[in-house]
Amino acid sequence: MRENTSPDGSQIGPRLFTVVGSRVKIWEASQSKPPGNARGHPGGEMAMRAIERGLMGLAMATMVACNGERTVSEEDAPREQAATECRLLFDCACEPGFETEQACTESRQQDYEAAWGLLRDTDLTWDGTCLGSYLDELEAQGCAPPSLEPFAEEDFDALECTKPCLPYHGNVGLGDPCLVYNGIGFSNCAQGTVCIEEVCVDPCAAFDEGLAAGEACRDGFEVLGDCGEGLVCDAGGSDTCIALPGPGQACPQGQCADGSYCQQIITDTMCVAQLPNGMECREAEECIGGHCIQGACSDLPQGGQPCATECAEGFSCESGVCVAPATEGQPCSTVSCDVGLVCVDSFCMAGPGEGEPCLEGQCGEAFTCGPDETCVPRRAAICDLQ
Repeated sequence: MRENTSPDGSQIGPRLFTVVGSRVKIWEASQSKPPGNARGHPGGEMAMRAIERGLMGLAMATMVACNGERTVSEEDAPREQAATECRLLFDCACEPGFETEQACTESRQQDYEAAWGLLRDTDLTWDGTCLGSYLDELEAQGCAPPSLEPFAEEDFDALECTKPCLPYHGNVGLGDPCLVYNGIGFSNCAQGTVCIEEVCVDPCAAFDEGLAAGEACRDGFEVLGDCGEGLVCDAGGSDTCIALPGPGQACPQGQCADGSYCQQIITDTMCVAQLPNGMECREAEECIGGHCIQGACSDLPQGGQPCATECAEGFSCESGVCVAPATEGQPCSTVSCDVGLVCVDSFCMAGPGEGEPCLEGQCGEAFTCGPDETCVPRRAAICDLQ
């Protein structure tokens, strides 16, 4: 798994360059200065805040791919987005800060109309499939709570780049100079491309392949992109992508080619070949398999095998032994219960559902213990729209 940086050099998470990167530009642009002549609008700061809320709502529609069949007209867009969001916020008991769904819809619609009026005054083109895809995705998600499943490294590796779907876009082609509209955050680049450093680029190109050997990866302190597989940015040197060093070669960037690791040797660093299972070790990075257990390189222990802290997937280290999660009816005084079960009186049992009393503060997988000690549905992910 590799870390990526946005065009301004900030870390934006493993393998999530495109959509996050383009949204960072949107937020910065929309919050950098008041859109249009908002300071002269009646209401001053209130008008500016309404426009910012509207821009934020519009930018949410860029988070999905343009792959839906639903199309929303430019004229109907503020009303349809506001109505869909508010209906879900009320259906999912999100407490959106309005007494009625109608009041919520009217307020959001006004915000969207104020913000989108700025966009209609530009030469940008409306694409109703983007907003349609976004609203379809919201409705499909419904009141489902956020997933509790941990995001493993292999999950990041399986992610694919999704080009942003921009409700408003231009027609400037790849590699051509572009303009980001001040205070709006949308550019005149063609659909699926973004304006970075005043040039229209394919946000998935660097994400998929990375920069090639010899390409510039830094300009002073500015990060220009990630180097491709097997390459590292020679920061402070040539500032270009170079091959990762191998055993016996210096590693000033702290990275080495597969099968080796960077070791501090007196005042210098050098790549050293990793060790196979069975060889003595002190740190996990010394081992090809990535695990140094009790002073030797080895695979993570399986069920029933001794352990210090870690076990192979599907097992946990309990009292020095790898064990599988306990199932319903099994004792849980020394082991964890399987997903969806709770440990009560030292035995695993099904967690209580909605309206049932909490068991020692615990509920089933989709519920949480409410203030009256009864189980209530976990807060829906849609509530984060507020």
